[in-house]
Amino acid sequence: MNTLLKKYMRGISVEKKNALKAKKMLKERHLLLQNFKFAHRSEKVIMPVAAFPKSLPFPFETVNVKFKERRAESLRGILKNKLSQKELPLVRRSFDLLGNIAIIEIPDELKKKRKVIANALIKTHPTIKTVFMKTGPTSGDFRTRPLEFVAGEKNYIAHYRESGCIFEFDVSKVFFSPRLSFERSRITSLVKKKENILALFAGVGPFPIIIAKHKPDTEITAVELNPDAAKFLRRNARLNKVKINIIEGDVAKVLPGKFRHIDRAVMPLPFKAHSFLEYVIPTMKKGGTIHLYGFGNVETPFKELENIAKSECEKQQRKYKKVFCRIVKPYSPSTVEVVLDFKVI
Repeated sequence: MNTLLKKYMRGISVEKKNALKAKKMLKERHLLLQNFKFAHRSEKVIMPVAAFPKSLPFPFETVNVKFKERRAESLRGILKNKLSQKELPLVRRSFDLLGNIAIIEIPDELKKKRKVIANALIKTHPTIKTVFMKTGPTSGDFRTRPLEFVAGEKNYIAHYRESGCIFEFDVSKVFFSPRLSFERSRITSLVKKKENILALFAGVGPFPIIIAKHKPDTEITAVELNPDAAKFLRRNARLNKVKINIIEGDVAKVLPGKFRHIDRAVMPLPFKAHSFLEYVIPTMKKGGTIHLYGFGNVETPFKELENIAKSECEKQQRKYKKVFCRIVKPYSPSTVEVVLDFKVI
């Protein structure tokens, strides 16, 4: 079977004599897409990139070409001779990929084979250098999760790219979900010029930084309680050269009396974001939008969150207007994570 050709993608074209230097520099800047093969034209090498570099110390051209995908062995293909027929179906196919770090879940029946599974995962994904295993649920005010190092390089700092932005963070000290990438893109697309935005429970900054990067004429305030996350939020703002007002503290203490006429508030804390609505609603201008994340049962996923939002608006003598809702991802067999967009009138 021929290697698959992907649709037109970004690439940079350099002379062959500069190819090794270009490859090294692109990797250092986390721009090189390593799941695709280089293309060759005459005396030029064309490398697939996530974003075009601003400069290189030698001539290069930006192009859009089709790259061939590197076909790695499948995870189950590698494991079929290392696990029994009873064990193989238990391997979880989904995992959190945070650039150079993967975080996996291993069922109890396969705990003794965790290193075998982790090393196979590294073999199938050239970008993965480190594998951790979840040993418990996300918990606490700082939303951290217990992890066990399993394979690869023992390194806790992730280098993750999304929407042309780069994020660095310590996976053992902060919460980060790559599974909210669509939500970050969706909300960024809704932002209008000169909006005044609150990014609450901001973590290491994916929502505010991506918005600021693509909508630079906005005023964004990011609030985060976890001091480690706030530290990486500041670092990531500098890395991406965006201007954000960063406040380290509790939303319940930061907001009262300090903010008014907010156009948009993002509340990506599904376990208890709704309990902070009493502090957020008074900051909203008439017609301002709140993006509220929460949980619902699979049969009526939005009902409870809508009732909470309506009730809190009524308490504060404001009108509630539903704009949009969607299921973000499954959480358990009976529960889903959802988002509710509503206007405060």
